Amino acid sequence: MAASSSSSGISLEEKYDVFLSFRGEDTRLGFTSHLYSALTKRNVRAFLDDQLIRGEHINPSLLNAIERSKIAVIVFSPGYASSTWCLEELVQIVRCKKEQGQIVIPVFYHVEPRHVRRQSGSFGDEFAKLEERFMEQADQWRTALTEVATLSGWDSDVVRHEAVLVQQIASDVYDKLNYLSPVKDKELVGVKKHIDKIESLLCIGSKDVFTVGIWGTVGVGKSTVASVIYRRVYGQFDRYCFIDNVRQRAQRSGLISLREEILSSITFVDKNSPVSTKEKSGSKKVFMVFDDVKQSGQIEFLIGGLDLFGPGSRIVIITRQEKVLTDCRVDKIYKVEGLLHAEALMLFNSYAFGDHNPGERYSELSTRVIVHAKGVPFILKILGCFLSGKRPQDWESTLNIIEGIPNVTFPKILKICYDGLEGREKKIFLDIASLLNGVDKDLVERTLQARNNFPPEKGINALANKHLITITNNKVVMHDLLQKTGREIVWHKCSKITPSHL
Repeated sequence: MAASSSSSGISLEEKYDVFLSFRGEDTRLGFTSHLYSALTKRNVRAFLDDQLIRGEHINPSLLNAIERSKIAVIVFSPGYASSTWCLEELVQIVRCKKEQGQIVIPVFYHVEPRHVRRQSGSFGDEFAKLEERFMEQADQWRTALTEVATLSGWDSDVVRHEAVLVQQIASDVYDKLNYLSPVKDKELVGVKKHIDKIESLLCIGSKDVFTVGIWGTVGVGKSTVASVIYRRVYGQFDRYCFIDNVRQRAQRSGLISLREEILSSITFVDKNSPVSTKEKSGSKKVFMVFDDVKQSGQIEFLIGGLDLFGPGSRIVIITRQEKVLTDCRVDKIYKVEGLLHAEALMLFNSYAFGDHNPGERYSELSTRVIVHAKGVPFILKILGCFLSGKRPQDWESTLNIIEGIPNVTFPKILKICYDGLEGREKKIFLDIASLLNGVDKDLVERTLQARNNFPPEKGINALANKHLITITNNKVVMHDLLQKTGREIVWHKCSKITPSHL
């Protein structure tokens, strides 16, 4: 996803994440503008025709923009069917859905889905006025309205708080884009074997409802495997959600808000609705992935029993401890093991050298380095980024430090990588580890600016390029191993400057 854009000065080669189709007179200055703002804050490139003057004939630029968008969000408002322009957009969207698999998300804004589907009620009255004037196009418009209105979408009469509705739609769009984005090939080294085995355990064609557990040591790649599988199969379910960092979220804000978020994701119903979970989910086929679960009770609290979900539903639980899965009475369990030597070397080299041939001298050094990563992809990535572009003698120096540590551990290796950062990068790293992990990126930047009195953007980008942080859902996220390392560094610094008599 890239920075947001409007249609002003549109280039025919430009591609978009989302195309917003709406009736300007109804929603341009209100709902649609708020939705556009919420999308751009998540770095979603949305097309909004805020500069074009509408008439009866659609601008060709709009048709091209629809074709170049991954997702189309259609805001059906009371006056939508009174616009030939909107209806022509809709026909093009349906065409792109059929021909190129474009995702379509309808939003029923102060109109009933059945009225859009049947062209009835006041919505149908508006359509009838156009039908009299454009009889040749009317059948095509009717077909498009009926087809799109039968899709799962969002209803302003169900989610009554408009601010909540906007944020939930933005989250839905972001999640869909996130899992449309292909994983880089180098991320998949050694992963395919796990994907094939876990997919066989999921038995997607079966109508049984059951749970699958995935476990393994920290940094071994459990989340990467699960996210790839999620991308591959979520489209075969009625409702789906990927809940990451369950343990961290539970510690930071408790489970109640997370449960409400999950309920909204799998039901498309306002979290404040009094209707029960079972009534909301009904017979829907649901796919849910819970990443980094620490305690079995967390899952029970978040979703209740499996009887709440329709035939074919799957619940995937990811954890570091097998005991969590046995306590949850998971039906099927799979352990993700570390990479084999050849796989580890391939992954490490991809981060240390990119597409370049490392040469014999570096090959010897690489073999020495990967021994200390013990097949854990996360450590291999960090070390590869840390050593990338450095001279052989710098590699030797780093290896001498690592090999000179008795009982070397991952935190000690990460401490060496921290020591190699520049001064400002170190300050940002420690602030994120201590205070700002999982916090909105905009707030992180403002806080760092206030604490350190220098622009933090360059340092944040440097840490992201070195895989010391990631930007996910516009939040700054640091891996647990790195956060633990950072907090230990801060603790040691504080203990040295604290007066002994305190």
